[in-house]
Order: sequence, then structure tokens, then C-alpha cells
Amino acid sequence: MENTQTLGSRLSSAGRESTQASTQWWLAKGISLITSPPLLGLVCLLLLGQHLNSPQDWGWILLYLLLNVGVPVSYIVYLMRRGQLSDFHMRNRRERIKPMRAIPLFFLLSWLVFQMWGAPFLFKVMALVGALQATAMLLITLRWKISGHSAGAAAFSVFLWGLYGVVAAPVWLILPAVIWARVTLKRHDLAQSLAGALLGGASVLAVFMWATGQCLGTGLLFCSIP
Repeated sequence: MENTQTLGSRLSSAGRESTQASTQWWLAKGISLITSPPLLGLVCLLLLGQHLNSPQDWGWILLYLLLNVGVPVSYIVYLMRRGQLSDFHMRNRRERIKPMRAIPLFFLLSWLVFQMWGAPFLFKVMALVGALQATAMLLITLRWKISGHSAGAAAFSVFLWGLYGVVAAPVWLILPAVIWARVTLKRHDLAQSLAGALLGGASVLAVFMWATGQCLGTGLLFCSIP
């Protein structure tokens, strides 16, 4: 009888652990889906458009969105349909190399378009820094699987901090949630997630520092934009 009770207790404990693990997996999966870098990039551009609030700036935003979000996403989907990628988020490090070789070129193309068509300085800076970040991600990915999700979450957090100032501080809670999700799903380890966050956050901070000057913590886009 005692052995039967012990076995039942162990089975019950294993069942609870399995349910807990399943819940954590689905929660991590949900966090990863809603914080996909292209989706966060879209939200950032829409918020930027709301603040700049002019038809001309909305035109530049839509062009930036097309060249630096729409085209890369379409290219990744194309590679998936050709069977060259296993999934949209590219679980395998080696799979990432081919699309990541193209992404810096998309950013450089947008920078050239902005240069030739006389776009506001901010958009030129965003395109150029985007090209530099994408190049850095590619070079690191050749040897190591740095986290694009963490880079996107950190970039999103810095962007909203730059847009709204200290009132956007709660947005930073997104970053640890994303890091937890990527580690829980075993898509990245902690070091890869932290490295991605550092690169993504530093890149967006460079955009604001370059384009608007040193107005840290006050809502950088409320400063004068050249």
C-alpha cells in the first residue's frame, strides 16, 4: 500500500510539473510572437508618425516601412517557401546567414533613396544605423547565435524612452520578459539574449544621439530634429 501511494504521489508530481512546463512554453511562445522584431518595428514607426504628425513625414515613414520591414519580411517568406528556412524566426544559426546578408543591403538601399530624395535627417540616420546594426548581427551570427528578439525588444524600449521620456520607463519590462521567453523556448541562452539586447539598445540610442543631440531622458523627439 505504501509503495502504491508513493508511486501515485510521484505520478501526480510529474503531472503538475508537465502542466507547469507546458504553460510556461505557451506563455513564452506568445511573448515571442507579439514581440517579433518586424512587429515591434512597425509599432515604432507608427508612433513616430503620430508624433511627427505631417503628411510628408508619413510618406517617409511608409517608404521606410516598405524598404526596411516589408522587403526583408517578404524575402524571408520567399526563402521559407523555397525550403531554405525551417521557420520565420530561423531556429538554426546557419539558416540565418543568407537572409542576414541581404538585410544590410536593404537598409543601405533605403539610405541611398533617402539621400537622393531629400528625406529628413532622422530617416537617413535610422537607415544608416540600421545597416550598421544588421551588419554587426550578421558578423556575430557567422560564429554565434545572437538573439534578434532581444535586440528588437531593447531597441523598442529605447525608442519609446526617446519618444516619451521617463514616462515610458515601464516599457522596459518587455525586455526581461523577452529574454525569459527566448531562453525558455531554448532558442537562445542567456548570454546570447543579453548580447542581442545590448546591440539593439545601443543602435537605437545612437540614432537619437546622432539625430537629436544629447537630451537623454527628456523625450528625445521633443528636441529639435534637423
